[in-house]
Amino acid sequence: MAPVWAPKLGKTVMRAKKISKRGGLVGVRLGEDRVYITGKACLFMGGDIPFDL
Repeated sequence: MAPVWAPKLGKTVMRAKKISKRGGLVGVRLGEDRVYITGKACLFMGGDIPFDL
């Protein structure tokens, strides 16, 4: 969503706050060809996805 909202807001660095019981903060910076995301995360599930090439 950063490439969509950046030109509309005139910003390349944005922050968002999740308003819920667990809450959370996320930062986004729009680069020339990528989007950089910052914040805290915790692993809640792990697994493998098998596939043939």
